[in-house]
Amino acid sequence: MRFRIILFLLLLACVSHAQWENKVIEQVTSDSIWNDFVRHPFHMDYQGKSFVGYTEQRISDTRAFFKSNDPGGTWSQPFELQPDSNIGFVDDFTMTVNSQNGDVWFAHSGAVAFQGASVWVYRFRGDTVTSWNIDTKYAIWNGKGMDMVSDQEGNIHLVWYTIYWDSVSQEDRKYPIYAVYYNDVWHKQVLGDTNIYLGGDPQPLYLTISPAGRAYISRQYDLRRNDTLGGTNWEMLNWINLLHPYNLVGGFQVDKFDRVHLLESGYDVDFCAPKHYLYYYIRDDSTGAWSDSVILTDGGYPFSMFVDSLGDPHVAWSTWYDCFTDGNVIYTNNKSGQWISSVLIGGDSSAVETFDFLIDAEGRGSGAFVGFSDFINLYTDIYHIYSNPLDVTDPDPELPTQFQVLNGFPNPFNSRVTIEYYLERTGPVKIKIYNLLGQCVKYLYSGRISSPGTYRVFWDGKNDKGDLLASGTYFAELEANYVRSSKKLVLIR
Repeated sequence: MRFRIILFLLLLACVSHAQWENKVIEQVTSDSIWNDFVRHPFHMDYQGKSFVGYTEQRISDTRAFFKSNDPGGTWSQPFELQPDSNIGFVDDFTMTVNSQNGDVWFAHSGAVAFQGASVWVYRFRGDTVTSWNIDTKYAIWNGKGMDMVSDQEGNIHLVWYTIYWDSVSQEDRKYPIYAVYYNDVWHKQVLGDTNIYLGGDPQPLYLTISPAGRAYISRQYDLRRNDTLGGTNWEMLNWINLLHPYNLVGGFQVDKFDRVHLLESGYDVDFCAPKHYLYYYIRDDSTGAWSDSVILTDGGYPFSMFVDSLGDPHVAWSTWYDCFTDGNVIYTNNKSGQWISSVLIGGDSSAVETFDFLIDAEGRGSGAFVGFSDFINLYTDIYHIYSNPLDVTDPDPELPTQFQVLNGFPNPFNSRVTIEYYLERTGPVKIKIYNLLGQCVKYLYSGRISSPGTYRVFWDGKNDKGDLLASGTYFAELEANYVRSSKKLVLIR
């Protein structure tokens, strides 16, 4: 049955695009059960290893797992998150992967008898699992709206709500909490006043970290950021005027220019209306002005967004019309200054839940989605979709145009690599080293070349802090006169 499902998905996903060239769809789970995603389920570490986190929805409980997959390999056996035996009901799972060392992190809320609800965090480092109970306040619930992110330095950031019943005011009181793990310590702070929302569940919290390390936190109707890693000075930013009375704000990321990229989904009557409009906005940090909305589709939910290292947005959504009547994965991007025509990249034509994805430093897409493997019995499984180019070659070194990275030698290298490049005319030059996640790990050179010719720079395999980087694939990026070219480098320790 698995082979038939994969074959059907491959036949359906027939539209080619640069980010999804020669794409492959493979089934990650096959459990005859309802599988669903944790929040932020798909990740890739600095060596290109993929991770996916998911839950199994059982009658008696919900269990969380993750699997990993080395580039070109097969998916591992599942690692199960095993909460403390004293924890009762467990919910609100979220996941991230340390961008520097590949540690897998989980967080969830859980109830402990006679102690109220708590927030638990787990770190998987090889075969060692470390856990923290970081919020033990007696409460009706802890962890609602939970979100967790790893920044470029490997620090772990987490936000959630604490909710408790105030017998004096006779209403729920809600605290948004922000915590960051760095220098082997959790640093926690309460954001804002209590009673942020009166009655009902609070809106989800959305968290993203800028390349500079500043935390941005969004709720349905506000946006704030702090000034530095773990900083307690929070600035409230101006907010968009939402277009629909029934809306969902998500897909929230910040690029290296501190521009905020935001998606809003609006529907007019009820959640199963045939039209789910998806709007894109961007906020200019220098002026504080939001762009006009851009309608990406009138039939997109659920949706997700990835902003690459150049600050270009990539958006994908499911064509989830009329509640489970259709569900293909559609993709678009704005790398050329305008949104390209949307393309079909995968799906099973029955239902696709959340699709989570990224674009690596080579511009190739990889992600995961939940799809029905047995619609009659309501069994869902996790599927992995990725680009698998048939032939990737470097540009012809005999045909330089304006400029070109000619060579990197030796390649692979162990302790030092020489990067040779050609310039046809003078101008400003920047040379940076990026990892597979598109994160800049080393700034090699910034200056102005006064005459055309061939030049060389050297890299010792260290980052900007002077630390030795791990074995893996890296990219030397040359920017000259505001045009970029790159060369793949392989470091072997």
